Amino acid sequence: MKTERIWQSLSRSPEETACIIKSRIGCIALPYVIHLNGELGTGKTFISKKIGEIYGHYEMSSPTFNKVSINVGEVKIIHCDFYHISNHERFYHSEIEEHIDEATIILTEWSTVKLNINIPSFLLLLETVDINSRFLKFTSI
Repeated sequence: MKTERIWQSLSRSPEETACIIKSRIGCIALPYVIHLNGELGTGKTFISKKIGEIYGHYEMSSPTFNKVSINVGEVKIIHCDFYHISNHERFYHSEIEEHIDEATIILTEWSTVKLNINIPSFLLLLETVDINSRFLKFTSI
């Protein structure tokens, strides 16, 4: 898998993270996939919610228990949690693929593999610096 770094940033607060996400993710052409990876508590769900807010989805919740939530609107956001999924490709094809159209964003948490799909895919890696600060690294995959 070839990756290309697009941007990286140090955020010192949740508010700063929200501004970074709005300015850098909000301009990506649809459809796309963003894989959010990082340790527990680094802000994967927080960032997913901020991406949802860009497109008018203010009630997004963590998909931890149902594994996938589909937020329908002008832009459809499919939010997935791969934490306890052993076969990511099978899960993608059985639970996600049929819902994708030209106005779809797929946000995955805990996904470690590039899905075999024909839309642009990105990785947002989150690293804890301290209690409020995160290092964000955004790459294409």
